Amino acid sequence: MNTTTNQSKKILLIEDERILGDIMMHKLSLEGYNVALATDGAEGLAKVTEWMPDLVLLDLVMPKMTGQEVLENMRSSLTLKHIPIVIISNSGQQSELERVAELGVMDYVIKAQFSPDELIGKVRKYLNQEDREQQSVPKNAVGASNNVKIMLVEDDQFISSLVIQQLVKEGFNVCTATTGQQALRLFPECKPDLVMLDITMPDMNGLEVLKVIRSDEKNRDVLVGIFSNNGQDHEREEAMNLGADFFYVKVNFTLKEVVQKLCELLSAKGKL
Repeated sequence: MNTTTNQSKKILLIEDERILGDIMMHKLSLEGYNVALATDGAEGLAKVTEWMPDLVLLDLVMPKMTGQEVLENMRSSLTLKHIPIVIISNSGQQSELERVAELGVMDYVIKAQFSPDELIGKVRKYLNQEDREQQSVPKNAVGASNNVKIMLVEDDQFISSLVIQQLVKEGFNVCTATTGQQALRLFPECKPDLVMLDITMPDMNGLEVLKVIRSDEKNRDVLVGIFSNNGQDHEREEAMNLGADFFYVKVNFTLKEVVQKLCELLSAKGKL
């Protein structure tokens, strides 16, 4: 931890759950960041304009002004539109989540699935210029990726919307499924070069889908991996034994890092 460097970095937390806000403020302050808290959307937007933070952590469901409204106001402002925003959410309405993804948030944190330490990890990555530069997609990926098809199998609409947004932005063709059975039905038509599987889904889990895909010799060259909420050793081991090419824990990577790693895998296989 380099608190001397962190002291110049300003983080605005817009979160109406005061206890959660205080916990996150305390954790970020211990890391040396200059942190401010706003407990409703209107206060948050005013504070952004006044304080010009380096990063905004934004809840979606808040009084007076929703997180989506704050985001729309920031993106329409010449002085605020370039400030990085990480969403903190328990998910929400599909239309709201799709709109948030369209507005170009940097990343997401699902409240029910993160620890303060995991939040700190994401904050460090976005506030460290060197890390941000390393997150850029390899030069040969952009433009060359438009003939590469990725299947995303994810039942959380919020996560799915953000991942799709990032993949499409980098030029990939994307097909999606929200359940394991749907993914297997769509697989022959989609003909993906790479499959990203959530591990927890309502019908078949990602490991079961992985097993079915790998049971067909025709799918030998398809890259398949797990994109999970947790990194339990037994799940990781089972995934690799079943023929997974990667196992990513969602909270450990930013969206740009995920795209970079996918590009590296596709390049190694000669698909980029």
